[in-house]
Amino acid sequence: MSQRWAIICGLIRDEQAFQAQLASLLSWKARGDLEDIVVSTWRGEIDRYPAAKEAHTRGEFILVESEQPILRTNGYTLH
Repeated sequence: MSQRWAIICGLIRDEQAFQAQLASLLSWKARGDLEDIVVSTWRGEIDRYPAAKEAHTRGEFILVESEQPILRTNGYTLH
């Protein structure tokens, strides 16, 4: 049986968009259409957004944090 996971990247700074997307994905998870939800953001970023942090504390998604690269150029893949 295949598993479906959702990954959210780079949306956490727009709190309204993040909460709307998370709500949709959580409804799919509740129906059994998704196995789980992963949110990827920079290390420490979630601490700046209380609603996202609370959702993570409630176990609504798995958090993956990465260090921001030192390289700062336009078009860099991780920026």
